[in-house]
Amino acid sequence: MSHPTLSPPSLKIRLRDVTGEMHTGGVKMTSLPTKTVGIYRRHGVLGLPTDARIRNFSGEEIDIPEQRYRNGGHEPPFEELPWKEVYEVHSNAETDDG
Repeated sequence: MSHPTLSPPSLKIRLRDVTGEMHTGGVKMTSLPTKTVGIYRRHGVLGLPTDARIRNFSGEEIDIPEQRYRNGGHEPPFEELPWKEVYEVHSNAETDDG
């Protein structure tokens, strides 16, 4: 008695890379950005540590403690981040100009 041979179905993979380009057939491996970008730093108040506002690769902004920012290898270095007050003045000036 012979057994039927089972073969996996043919798969066509469709992916969009980060540029939005469609790929069919094989898989084009594109490394997604995984690093976050520091936006500004904020003075700790009421005993809280200084923290940093970061933007991740999907555009979400979150605050993290200074030490986590430093340990995470984020860019730019913590010392080069503007203080929140300076960042807001600069951002408002750009909005008023544009």
